[in-house]
Amino acid sequence: MAKISPKKPSQSIIQLVVAIITLVVFSWLCSPLYAQPESKDLKLVTAIEVRGNRSTSNIAILSKMKTRVGSTYSENVINDDLKRLYLLGYFSDINIETEDYKEGIKVIVNVVERPVIEKIIFSGFRRLRLKEERLKESIKSQEGQYLDYPTLNHDVDTLEDMYIKKGFPESEVEYKVDIDKQTNKAEVKFIAREGKRLRIKKIYVEGNEHFSDRRILKIIKTKPAWLFGGGIFKEDVLEEDMGRIKSFYQKQGFSDVKVDYVIKEDPRKPFLYITAIIQEGKRYFVGLVNFTGNTAISDEEIRKSLKFCL
Repeated sequence: MAKISPKKPSQSIIQLVVAIITLVVFSWLCSPLYAQPESKDLKLVTAIEVRGNRSTSNIAILSKMKTRVGSTYSENVINDDLKRLYLLGYFSDINIETEDYKEGIKVIVNVVERPVIEKIIFSGFRRLRLKEERLKESIKSQEGQYLDYPTLNHDVDTLEDMYIKKGFPESEVEYKVDIDKQTNKAEVKFIAREGKRLRIKKIYVEGNEHFSDRRILKIIKTKPAWLFGGGIFKEDVLEEDMGRIKSFYQKQGFSDVKVDYVIKEDPRKPFLYITAIIQEGKRYFVGLVNFTGNTAISDEEIRKSLKFCL
C-alpha cells in the first residue's frame, strides 16, 4: 500500500502567522502596561517654589541656583544648587524635592534659616574695664548676622585671652543663646566668671652655667612684683621672653640651646613663681675662615667687617 505524506503548510501561511505574532508582540510592548516610567531628566522645570525662608528673599535664593523655569530638569544640577545654597551660610538645613506640575516638574526648595543675632549682652566683665561697644568690636559675632556656633566658641577664646593678658588667667567665659521661635531672632549673652589677678612673686633661672641669673633676667620683659605694684602675669609675654633668652644664647655660640619655663602657684596667696629652665648645650666657635672670589676686596678688609662674627 502506498504511503500518503502529510502536506506541508504553504509559505504564505507561515508568513501570515509570523506577521500576526510580530504584531501582537509589538502591540504589547507599546501598551501602558509595559511602558517604562518617563525619566525626570527628560522633563522641563515648569515652576520653582521656595518654602521656609523668612529673612532671606526668594531672589537671593534663586539667584544662586542654575535650575531655571523652562530648563530641562537635571539631578546633577540640583545637587550643585544644593551645595551653592549651603555655601551662602544662611541655612542650617536645605531639602529639595519635586512634584508633577503642568506637564513638567515643580522644584520645591525647603530651607531652615539660621537665627539672626538681634542682641549681644555682656555680663560680669568688670575687671577688663572696657565699655560694651569695645567688647563687641573685639569679637566676630555681630548683631544682625546669622548665628554661628563655631564663631561663638572662637569669641569665647578671644575674651578669655583678653583676661589672660590683663593678668587674670583663671577667668572663664561662656555664652548662652535664647532663640525666639516666632521671629527666629537670637539673643546672645556672654558671661564672665572672673578669677583672681595673679602676680609674679619671684623668677628663678636654672641651667645657666655661662651667664649669671642677673644677666639672664635683664634680657626678659617679665618682672616680679614690687612694693608699688607691677609683676602682672602675661603668659604671651613670658613665651616671648623664652625666645629672647634663646636668641641671646645663640648669638653667644650656643646653637643647640633649649629654653622652657615652669609656673608654680602659691596655694595661699595670689602669687606665681616662675622658673626659666635652660639647657645650654655645646658652645661653638668659628675656626679658620677662607674667602674665594674676592678680587676687588682683600681678605683682611672682609675680616674686619665680620669682626662681630669671628
